[in-house]
Amino acid sequence: MSSELSRGSWGPPSKGTTVFACMSGGVDSSVAARLLLEQGYDVKPIFMRNWDTLDEQSGSGGCEWERDWDDVERICREHLGNVKPELVDLSREYWTNVFEPALEEWAAGVTPNPDVTCNQHIKFRILPERLLSRSPDAWIATGHYARLRPSALDPSRPALYRGANIRKDQSHYLSTSPIGALERTLFPLGDFTSKDAVRDLAKEWGMHTGEKKDSMGICFVGVRKGFSGFLDSYLPPSPGDIVNDAGKVVGRHDGLWKYTVGERARISGLPEAVFVGKKDAERNTIIVVPKSQVAHDHLPISDLLLAFRSPVLRCTSLSSSDFVWTSPSHPPPEIASPDGFQAEAQIRSLPAGALSSCRVVQRNGNGALQIQLDEPLVGVSPGQTVALYRGDWCLGGGSIKFTQTLADISHS
Repeated sequence: MSSELSRGSWGPPSKGTTVFACMSGGVDSSVAARLLLEQGYDVKPIFMRNWDTLDEQSGSGGCEWERDWDDVERICREHLGNVKPELVDLSREYWTNVFEPALEEWAAGVTPNPDVTCNQHIKFRILPERLLSRSPDAWIATGHYARLRPSALDPSRPALYRGANIRKDQSHYLSTSPIGALERTLFPLGDFTSKDAVRDLAKEWGMHTGEKKDSMGICFVGVRKGFSGFLDSYLPPSPGDIVNDAGKVVGRHDGLWKYTVGERARISGLPEAVFVGKKDAERNTIIVVPKSQVAHDHLPISDLLLAFRSPVLRCTSLSSSDFVWTSPSHPPPEIASPDGFQAEAQIRSLPAGALSSCRVVQRNGNGALQIQLDEPLVGVSPGQTVALYRGDWCLGGGSIKFTQTLADISHS
């Protein structure tokens, strides 16, 4: 998508500019839209319908998009000058670009992130193309906790930065989004340092969404059956062995997608709890490690992921073959050197807001990256998104293709 922005320093548009405010029915997008109105923009609320209830195999409810749509209509009526929101149906595009590819990855035993893919292909590609084709001078706005600033490499273009609220930062989810769309995007919540401040503002304005709980998990997964039950409706059973780190069979599984690296595997008859260490798609096998292989036995179950010392779980390096640089001036030239360049990585397995130091090398001419972690991480799995940073500056992101653990090194 081309932009007709002036070639001066990138910055927000002037007052009166049309801004399509993406609204989900939650507190974040409600406050973001109201802030835009307060700042003098011509706010056009947009509600994306990404999931067709008729396709919902997990029972009625699914995304509960009708309820969210009602919330959007109420916010627009009571707090945005009684403007009528527009419902944009992108369910077919979502199915093709997000859901079907994710199904293929789940079936193969990897762990995709549909939220990242949705931002990359739907919210920041297909939606802007549709909206800006009819309003070429308009901008887009969302309730993401992220920031855009003039790039140090090219001030006429924006660079993506972490939100001021590091624990709520969502730049990781935007790391693969097209820079062409980000050039025409506003993140009104980027400078908020706490979610409480956003909720307090919503309550001050009398917004009913100020009391609404944050949405959790993937939107299309119904509550009644949960994630595993939902996928059972789309993927046929694919049974295989569950083995311990010595190769002994300790159980059976019905499909690799039912298990996540680093999470507890509930297998009856074992002397102690075990956790998923690795999923071997080639052999359709899950490798588990015992709870005793942790650094501190007194840690609660929720903290075990941070303390595992099992070499099967401790990832030392990873590769990405589809990495997207958020700046056209990237990658840095030193990436082609034998030593690569130093950066910081964010992966879903890390605590909220945490980054891990790493060294990045481009291994061949097609853009594939090898990322060597300075310290091993646990819970890293193919399919997850890795985003690279220098400080708060997000350099880009890509999906993890392969991982190498301490166990792999010892066997090589």
